[in-house]
Amino acid sequence: MAAGAENGHISQRVTQLDALRACLMLLGIIIHASFVFISEQRWLVASDDVSYFFDYLTLSIHSFRMPAFFLISGFLYALVLCRSRILPFFASRSTRVLIPLFAAGVLLNGAQLYLFQIIGTEAGLATINGQACESVADVLRGACWEIHLWFLIVLFYFFILCFPIAIILTRVTKITIPTPSSWLWPATVVFFIAIVQAVYSAAYRGYFGFVDYLPFLSDPKFYYYLPYFVFGVLLSRAKIQPHAWTGLGLPAIALLLASWIYFLYSFSPADTSISQHVRGGRHQLWTSTAVAFQTTSALIVLFLRLPAFKPEISRYLSDCSYTIYLFHHILVFLLAVLLINTGLPIAIQFIALVIAVVLLSWAIHHYVVSRSRLGTIIFNGRLDNTARPRRSA
Repeated sequence: MAAGAENGHISQRVTQLDALRACLMLLGIIIHASFVFISEQRWLVASDDVSYFFDYLTLSIHSFRMPAFFLISGFLYALVLCRSRILPFFASRSTRVLIPLFAAGVLLNGAQLYLFQIIGTEAGLATINGQACESVADVLRGACWEIHLWFLIVLFYFFILCFPIAIILTRVTKITIPTPSSWLWPATVVFFIAIVQAVYSAAYRGYFGFVDYLPFLSDPKFYYYLPYFVFGVLLSRAKIQPHAWTGLGLPAIALLLASWIYFLYSFSPADTSISQHVRGGRHQLWTSTAVAFQTTSALIVLFLRLPAFKPEISRYLSDCSYTIYLFHHILVFLLAVLLINTGLPIAIQFIALVIAVVLLSWAIHHYVVSRSRLGTIIFNGRLDNTARPRRSA
């Protein structure tokens, strides 16, 4: 990644952010495995053994995972765009998102719904993520086929919406943004919360009604995550000083800890659902945004302190995490159906479920997808034919 001098220290270490984004995708396995054991029991497979621990675990990961994913995606999107030819870049990003979206949506999610019908509703709930899915035909006509792939649809529309913004930013003076080591960082957090609140209020008043008419997209997540993606785009043009994003100042640490303590302390699994605690009201939105934004910034600081990854390793991590995320949902579903009837302690069931899904989905990528030209096209959206790792480890 050579754009270093132009964008400062942070752009030289972009491979660490690729690794961070891959880790965020892998956390999806823990979230969906936790869904089996949370008190809400609203997922495909609901165990009779539940624990509030998994409510808190799911809430903690859910609070920052996708905000961090979209912020980093916005940063990398704009960073690469500023040194690429426009049309080839947009074509590459579109195929990277759309081909796996439709392939996995039909092949994997369609198969999951079909298997769910065979196993029967006694294994869990008769819906997928609360949406009406009564037949494979519902999946094919777009009623609920995206399931856990909703973020790819949102990401594609962010690509379109922020395309002119990113183009304009490549032609303007670099932007100054306070860093987590700055005493002005708390003001940045408050300002970002205000932006999220403004966007959410606009959506509540119907200003984002067009979202309901976009193909395959009628989801409030569109405007909830938009500020994070836009901030990532702005961050790619920020005037970054050396090591400015590799440290946390005292104000940043204090505010981060206070936000997390209040966020977790105010959560009552017996009275409030996870989604309500994140976006159920104004104060919940403020608190969850403070947690998400600051945790994302802290993760960026943490990963930027790591040594840079080699490009081939960065690519492998990116593709591998992509494949794992596509396949993990159906694997969690199938293995959870088997585990909940074993009578094993709930902790053993959860750990076994996570480990088994990670190993199986990794094996699918390493031994099948990454070694097949068709596999890399369908499940990674890569149309190029560059070399892929062939080692067995």
